Amino acid sequence: MPDGTTLLERAGPAVSVPPSLPHAFGRVIAAATIGTALEWFDFFLYGVVAPLVFDTLFFPKLDPVVGIIAVWGTFAAGFLARPLGGIFFGHFGDRLGRKWPVIQAVAIMGTASMLIGCLPGYAAIGIAAPLLLLLLRFVQGFALGGESIGAALLAIEWAPTEKRGFYGAFPQAAGPIGIICASLMVIPLSYFLGSGFTAWAWRLPFLASFVLMLVACGLLLSVSESMVFLRAKAEEKVSKTPVTDVVRGYKKPWAIATAIAAGSSAFSYLVTIFAMAYGARTLHMTTSVLTIAYLLSNVLALFTMPAFGRLSDKVGRRPLWATGVILAMLYVSLFFFILSTKNPLLVILAITLGAGVIHPLMFGPEGSIIPELFNTSVRFSGASLGKQIGTLLGGGLAPMLATALLAWSHGAFWSVDLYYIVVGAIALTALWYARETSRSEL
Repeated sequence: MPDGTTLLERAGPAVSVPPSLPHAFGRVIAAATIGTALEWFDFFLYGVVAPLVFDTLFFPKLDPVVGIIAVWGTFAAGFLARPLGGIFFGHFGDRLGRKWPVIQAVAIMGTASMLIGCLPGYAAIGIAAPLLLLLLRFVQGFALGGESIGAALLAIEWAPTEKRGFYGAFPQAAGPIGIICASLMVIPLSYFLGSGFTAWAWRLPFLASFVLMLVACGLLLSVSESMVFLRAKAEEKVSKTPVTDVVRGYKKPWAIATAIAAGSSAFSYLVTIFAMAYGARTLHMTTSVLTIAYLLSNVLALFTMPAFGRLSDKVGRRPLWATGVILAMLYVSLFFFILSTKNPLLVILAITLGAGVIHPLMFGPEGSIIPELFNTSVRFSGASLGKQIGTLLGGGLAPMLATALLAWSHGAFWSVDLYYIVVGAIALTALWYARETSRSEL
């Protein structure tokens, strides 16, 4: 520092960003957001490309319905790995610091995505193709399980208390950034190349991930460690076994975090990833309508997530999140009814409203509410376990379960509606027992 003081000394007792460090704080927010955007770009690239290409490329011997379920099963494998990544990176994030686990997770994600882009299909190497796809998808999920929470911690542990929800929402908004970039790469390729996209061009966005990963890692290397963690380490308040401590001493916060993450992620994946695949495969809607809706909803979410994060600083995390999940439970039945009309304008509006407004009501404040449930010594591990297990149970399984439920009910959407209403009710009940954290010091 110019005056000779250390970053830890400048942290002070109030856990706030000193006025003399705005440039450093801005760099932290930018690096955390860009790193997370790359993670979601890689992770959601699979969700965009898979329903268009992967069932015929990697699962050609299966019945069409079974094939698409297999694709969603591979999609879910990424979510299955996320709790393991949360445990692994959470342990080192609580023991050694937030910064390096995030950098390592970004590097792993970029490498795995590049390898998916190099993977031969079933026709070339047989059963090894879907098995390798499953393995790489698992590695992607493992990496995201560490990065998604680590970046949020860098943001909120640097932020002043009164704006923690706002700054914590920026890594959340990185999800839409990554999705927009993935869509903008896939849409023109699929439109202009046609059959060439399914033959070879789908690989290009995955290969580009490696270059983007190098850029993201360079930015993350330039930022400083969390001041909150540095002070906890200096005061010897760092846990030696954070995961064990979470399981033993934080059962209630962990259960609440899991339910919250399940409620928001299940709704998100039903009105985006599943709706796109169902609209294209079953309703035979044009891909352009669905991808435009997906793109517009994420452009809107870029603005609504930080706005709702800031609003949570003023009205509280719990009231805002509860409003979001109640609206989602009411909206899900209407959404699938609109989808079944196949009216392009109505479908675009339905997806945009669901993914661009209702989901951000939950997901924007989620970047702060989940980490705030845990103390500094176990925050990385506790938030990761709750977030990743909840996202697995809610979002990771949602497309596969919805496909199976529609097949079981002979296309009746009430089965999918009921599924989300149950998930949402559980999340709302858990939220009732959560404490309000918007005014609490970290």
